[in-house]
Amino acid sequence: MSTAEKSWLVVGLCTLTAFGTRAFGPAAVTRVPLSPRLLRVLSLLPAALLAALVATNTIVSDAAVQVGPRAGGVAFAGVLIWRRASIITIVVGAAAMAALLRLVT
Repeated sequence: MSTAEKSWLVVGLCTLTAFGTRAFGPAAVTRVPLSPRLLRVLSLLPAALLAALVATNTIVSDAAVQVGPRAGGVAFAGVLIWRRASIITIVVGAAAMAALLRLVT
């Protein structure tokens, strides 16, 4: 099996897994009684996963930890979120900060 075939096999398996999780996950959760604590953890899980994806894509580059302009943009976005700015302001501000840091460095 070639590398391209393996890649498409992995993509297909990921697609089927995502479809199965999306299709049957809610049905399984409603049939099986879960503790309130577990339900709270499950409700916070997407935000934690998104934060992990943002952190790894911001800081890790070429299998090495690098703090660069992207990290500055994300940090600035965090400040804007903390100050309760609008989403447009956050996106434009973070992009402008990252661009400014790229220009300076």
